[in-house]
Amino acid sequence: MLSACTTAPKYQGPVVTIWDNATQLSTTKAYYYQLVAMDGHHVTTSSETARKRMFVLGNELVPIPIAHNIPLHSTLLTIGGYRYNALYNALNIFGLGDTIYDIKGKILVNLDATKSYVVNGKHTNDYSLIWLEENKTGIIVSPIISQGNISARQLSDFRQEKIRKWKQNVLQQKIKQKQQSKLLDEAIVFIENQGCEQNSKTNNTKIYNTAVILFKNKKYNDSLRCFLKISNTSDTPHDKYKYLSMIYDVGLGVEEDPEKSAYWYDKYKEIDMNLKMQSN
Repeated sequence: MLSACTTAPKYQGPVVTIWDNATQLSTTKAYYYQLVAMDGHHVTTSSETARKRMFVLGNELVPIPIAHNIPLHSTLLTIGGYRYNALYNALNIFGLGDTIYDIKGKILVNLDATKSYVVNGKHTNDYSLIWLEENKTGIIVSPIISQGNISARQLSDFRQEKIRKWKQNVLQQKIKQKQQSKLLDEAIVFIENQGCEQNSKTNNTKIYNTAVILFKNKKYNDSLRCFLKISNTSDTPHDKYKYLSMIYDVGLGVEEDPEKSAYWYDKYKEIDMNLKMQSN
């Protein structure tokens, strides 16, 4: 997704980054959750950027979330949720129409310059919500501004659910890292035992899997050796040729070789095209 950036003019101190958020609903409509003002001063919003861009390029909407680099001491922020409709673009571009927010409000926050944040929200037929959250974790760091039929208990549950999802993601990442570490250890042992030098149909699959793991962990020399060992086999996935093409293309563990890179990529594309034709 494209992005743009705004920064407070003539400010040289520490800043914190706040992203707007945009969900495309159609080629002419999008929903924006965006920073509207800081300490009472209006900032350029993502919907305004989209409006001006469409006036120049036409009516096909491409939402462009803006990253606002705001002074760290700016703690009073105005945020808003807005349904953008390109049909009203002409009115708004000439200042004949106003941005009418479904929900808008001010929040007091203490932000951390080592983190980035994003304006987020939820819009249903019954209620609208908007808040500021950490970009990386999704944890809500501001009061939740609400409008419509939603109770304080529901708001509390909503906040806790965001925390629960973050903790679940952290746990899943730890499990995944542990699994990847185990697979890498097994791949290294396989290499040390000359596994890539042994020929057998059963071993070819093991060689392929080992080569992929080594590649993903930047063990390019060993990965290349394993991929080359099975390069003439028909019982392993054809994307081995794509890996070989990448290795030679940018010189991962070997000298760059455009000719070899092109050779392996052409081989990959030929097989890939044949497989697609067979599936049709």
